[in-house]
Amino acid sequence: MPSARDLQRYKGLLLEKQRELSSVQEDAGARVPAAGGLDGDLIDQANADAEAELQIRLHQTDTRLLRAIEEALARIRQGTFGVCQVCKQPVSKARLEAVPWTRLCRECKERRALRRLTPGNTRFEPPRESAIAHGLFALSLARLRYHKQ
Repeated sequence: MPSARDLQRYKGLLLEKQRELSSVQEDAGARVPAAGGLDGDLIDQANADAEAELQIRLHQTDTRLLRAIEEALARIRQGTFGVCQVCKQPVSKARLEAVPWTRLCRECKERRALRRLTPGNTRFEPPRESAIAHGLFALSLARLRYHKQ
């Protein structure tokens, strides 16, 4: 369990990252390009679709990170910060310094990552795809098929 002084420092790091991500998300709303539409050639449309999908994925990643930061701040308030949620062992100071919003110790995180990467495992979890990203991809494919006709 981190000392009171360390907890204050981690809280400061988490709040700083939270402010940074919140301001990035506010700015990103104005910068997300629209999907390709029907203007331009197929390359322009595909590039616009890919850029829109990338911005959506970045926004989703930032949203997940903000949620993890909020959960870490809650764990500080509850007195469970710095304890692995799987094995209940203390998370190393080095890991907390690198990833203060972590819920898992390095060993449990590595085990979880290996489980996800092992296709023979019945618990294989493919990367999550967003419905919006799927929609943009389907739209791009439909455009390509339409223009080939």
